[in-house]
Amino acid sequence: MTWWPKHTEAVRRLKDALSAVTLLRIYDLDKELTIKMDASKYAIGAVLEQEGHPIAFESKKLGPRELFLLAYESELLAIVFALIKWKPLIGTKKVRIERDHATLGRMLTQKNVTPRLRYWLDELADFNIEVIYKPGKQNVAADALSRRPDFVGVIARGTGHGIKLTTEEVRWAKEYIKCDTFGGIVKLCQANQYDDGETTEITRGIFTFTTRGLMQPLSIPNTPWEEIAMDLIVGLPRTKEGWEAILTIVCRLTKMSHFIPTKHSASAEDIAILLVREVIQLQGVPSAIVSDRDTRFTSEVWRVMSKRLSMDHKMSTAYHPQTEGQAERTNQTIEQMLRCSILGDDTKWADLLLLLEFAYNSTVHASTKATPFELLYGFM
Repeated sequence: MTWWPKHTEAVRRLKDALSAVTLLRIYDLDKELTIKMDASKYAIGAVLEQEGHPIAFESKKLGPRELFLLAYESELLAIVFALIKWKPLIGTKKVRIERDHATLGRMLTQKNVTPRLRYWLDELADFNIEVIYKPGKQNVAADALSRRPDFVGVIARGTGHGIKLTTEEVRWAKEYIKCDTFGGIVKLCQANQYDDGETTEITRGIFTFTTRGLMQPLSIPNTPWEEIAMDLIVGLPRTKEGWEAILTIVCRLTKMSHFIPTKHSASAEDIAILLVREVIQLQGVPSAIVSDRDTRFTSEVWRVMSKRLSMDHKMSTAYHPQTEGQAERTNQTIEQMLRCSILGDDTKWADLLLLLEFAYNSTVHASTKATPFELLYGFM
């Protein structure tokens, strides 16, 4: 292969193009504004320039209904989109608009137009614009914003089509009728690109279906330590004392918590003894205990103990540990505190439990807006 000077020049220009970075210029009130816009079948794009230097870039994927616009309508939509987007910068200044569709100029001057075009023309009337025809080959920047051939098939076609919901497909809404999460359901639908008609259908279904399976939240206790929640944190590094688990006991009213080191192999009797020694001996017998369905809490020992002490043992619904959410949430917090506090030897976590318990009970709780110490004793 013969290497000619034109090849050297091509390599140089390629290097310059790869190393050059397009920088946005700061908007200058005294310079003329130019908008270069373009529209494709799937998107519209525009560039705001001053003396050939870009001030801003904007692009937008066409919605389901906009995909059926004619070519000149898409071009006009791009103009209106750009003008409204940059209205704070444009104000009353004269704007030069470069478009690459020849028939657009005639459309702007015709008298008989559709309601949609009439609306867009009314929007244009608020601006001082000069529309100039410029072939697409000379409008590369805006053309690139509206056309991404490598993504068109994946994004535009893949997510731009509408999905017609059937009654069967919205049956899931029956469980959420007239609930506080209704707004979240609609936002979820919008995030999945359902159009307005489909969102309306879901909204109608949510408020017309018969309510079934109402949740029964736990009542709020009247006095401290009247009701407690319990759970176990297992799988911790084994300490020299043999501890490898933590029994978490939480007052459901004040959020006061006790973190008690224990063994993973602790039996139902062992857990019961810890409860008596750490809570009942100091705070009295609670009227109710909330726990999950761990085999240690469903054993005969706990049934007999609850009966003799007149305690109501409330266990979480099977496969739904959120019922016992108070202790679960406390477990998450103490696990985070342990991870942040342990430096070096992770088998010494039990030595930190007393200090971490004090720190937890001295911290303002999000739901009560006060510390557990304040709620229980009236002071810090």
